[in-house]
Amino acid sequence: MVGAIFLELYSAFLHLSSDWGIHWLTSQNNRLLTAAGSNLVHFSKPNKGIRAMAQHSLLDYCLQPRKLKLAKVLNIFDPEDNAEKYLHTGWKDVDLELQKIIYTHFKEKRRKYKEKQFEYKELLELLEERGRIPLIQNNVDADLGWSVSDVEFTHSLLLWHIATDVVYNDDHHWFRAGKLGPYCRISKLLSDYMMYLLFLCPEMLPEGIGTIRHHDTCIEAKNFVHDKSKFKQIIRGLFGIDIESRSFFVLMGSLKKSAFFEGCQIAVQLQTLLGQFRWDHEDKWKLIAEVWLDMLTYVAAQCSWKEHARQLQQGEELLTHVALLMAHLGLSKKIQMVPLPKRLQEVDYEPTFYWDRLDRLPSYLA
Repeated sequence: MVGAIFLELYSAFLHLSSDWGIHWLTSQNNRLLTAAGSNLVHFSKPNKGIRAMAQHSLLDYCLQPRKLKLAKVLNIFDPEDNAEKYLHTGWKDVDLELQKIIYTHFKEKRRKYKEKQFEYKELLELLEERGRIPLIQNNVDADLGWSVSDVEFTHSLLLWHIATDVVYNDDHHWFRAGKLGPYCRISKLLSDYMMYLLFLCPEMLPEGIGTIRHHDTCIEAKNFVHDKSKFKQIIRGLFGIDIESRSFFVLMGSLKKSAFFEGCQIAVQLQTLLGQFRWDHEDKWKLIAEVWLDMLTYVAAQCSWKEHARQLQQGEELLTHVALLMAHLGLSKKIQMVPLPKRLQEVDYEPTFYWDRLDRLPSYLA
């Protein structure tokens, strides 16, 4: 009897984990079924290479409407809110456009490394960049540089995640997002992926107080917004507040470990760049994407290979794939670069990129 039940359950699992089963689950207008489908993608993707990246929006998670009585009951059985964390984790395709943008970013870093004759000091500097260079190149370092260099990394991550979300929502309100190029979408993807790492895989990030900051930021957002349905309206109101009033909100948030109002302040500054420099929205989103690409590089370089291996037990991570790509291009402390043979130098040889074959590299990095 037990065996028959097990076989039936196993058969049902195989059916649901098929491509058609996952498609059916994720297309349902039901949060539980959609979450189940997303998790099945996560469990099935190790056999198919990295095809999906996790997504988590702090503001969507914090500002969700919850029934008080149900929340109290759930807190008894799930004090760490793990069920809600996973229910509010989605998945997006790692498509060709994203792959090319990531690869182009690393090719530029390798070019700089090569110009310095592959000096180890230059490599360390390239891997330590957290978004400062794009800000300097776009003449906004004086206003925004502090957010990527004067605070700990998890603080910086939260600031830019909130700023990205606020700018994204503001652009959507004015029907601009549909007219934008790829950098808007890429920025949102990377922002939500990095927040997923902070929220559910903090061991892969540099040490900090990210969990505390996430908690305090969440409370600050709830206290300020109250009603998620009015979120966009309230956020737009921030753009009309004078500088002194915004500074007061930022000060109040900094008394705890919240990054909410500071992140909103950065969003306001990003939106003013259009008039200040006569940018279009794609210029703005390109800057935001470059900051996120630098942050992704920094985290991939800082995360130990031991931690990458541990995470593989749960399924492949985009971050691990990124770290392997960096190693493939010599952008790793574990890789010693040597001068190329003269015949290869003459043709300006560059390593061939095969996104789906990066899983062959770990044996060289053990």
